[in-house]
Amino acid sequence: MINASWGFPDVGDDSSKLLFEAVDYARQKNVLFVAAAGNGKTGVGFDNDREPHPILPCGLDLENVICVAASDQEGKLAVFSNFGLKTVHIAAPGVQIFSTVPENGYEDVIDDGKGQIGIWSGTSMSAPHVAGAAALLLSEFPTLGALGVKDLMLRSTFANPPLRRKVSSGGILNLARAFSSVPLFSGTTRQRALTKLFFSPYWPAF
Repeated sequence: MINASWGFPDVGDDSSKLLFEAVDYARQKNVLFVAAAGNGKTGVGFDNDREPHPILPCGLDLENVICVAASDQEGKLAVFSNFGLKTVHIAAPGVQIFSTVPENGYEDVIDDGKGQIGIWSGTSMSAPHVAGAAALLLSEFPTLGALGVKDLMLRSTFANPPLRRKVSSGGILNLARAFSSVPLFSGTTRQRALTKLFFSPYWPAF
């Protein structure tokens, strides 16, 4: 499991090629690569599918990549979050997120000691939600593997109309739904588990 709360524009140089090779190597080792979608330009998100220089690693055409947009408290796409029906797969909370701070604490604001100067927001906050969820699912259902867990998370999202044209799954991460959908199938092969899961009466309707 790799969480990539970072990114850079693809300008077609050696760095893009090397990154592709590294993430492809991870794919060969059954490693899920969770990428942040990026925070747009001047605070406004853009369509990563149509961007001349799409954000990487989000835009890598590799099946082990799952790219995460940021949702706000209303479940809508955060105004700063990049999106894309092809390259961005799922949304997760990314606005005013509690994060670790020095001296063993958690805060949802950024404080330089002189007062609040901002809040912890961004797709870099969203990606770890998905990485953590994937890790929990893999620990419980290891036979699904990286790609099986990716499929499961994308199929068990909380479907939200404002996200339908923004991310490929059309929804927000829903770990509870993912877990409640698979307890009968732990220990089976990935294909058998997914077939039983997605075509069974136990699958919750969106």
